Amino acid sequence: TTSSHLLWAASSATAAAMRQLRRDCGGLLFLAIGDEVGERFGLPYLQDLHTHEALLEKYPVLKELQTNDLQYDSRSAFTLSMNHRETFTGITDKDRALTTRRFAELFSELVEDDASPKESLARLGKEFRTPGHIPICRESTGGLKKRRGHTELSVSIARLAGVAPVVIGAEMLQP
Repeated sequence: TTSSHLLWAASSATAAAMRQLRRDCGGLLFLAIGDEVGERFGLPYLQDLHTHEALLEKYPVLKELQTNDLQYDSRSAFTLSMNHRETFTGITDKDRALTTRRFAELFSELVEDDASPKESLARLGKEFRTPGHIPICRESTGGLKKRRGHTELSVSIARLAGVAPVVIGAEMLQP
């Protein structure tokens, strides 16, 4: 089976856009980010966290739930989920718009400022918290040449459009 997504540049997120994506698509709303975004913020793939020896020892359930049977790939693109610190629950359209828009804006600001890794992490932590209501999917190193997933396609389109490689993906539910 295949799945379809609508895409929206996160830097242009509004509450109205989030509401429309949610209503028209009905599935998961997530943030697709370029590998360079993930590198700047040091965002791990959840699969790497879930297979870390120390965590497996402390939480045996992780061993039982390991992602080792994906039908479409060998690795899931999911990393952390986040909310902006100014949100209340993070689930409203207004909260999701703030989280996604500010994430894209922050990345662009840090690139423009040529911020160090330490400064990038500090500024991320000042504005965002995890867990949150916006799951984030990180592009594989090598992009579409390595993995032909929705995440890689989304951020490639954003780059071609000249916007930050931070894209809201809305999964469309099949009837």
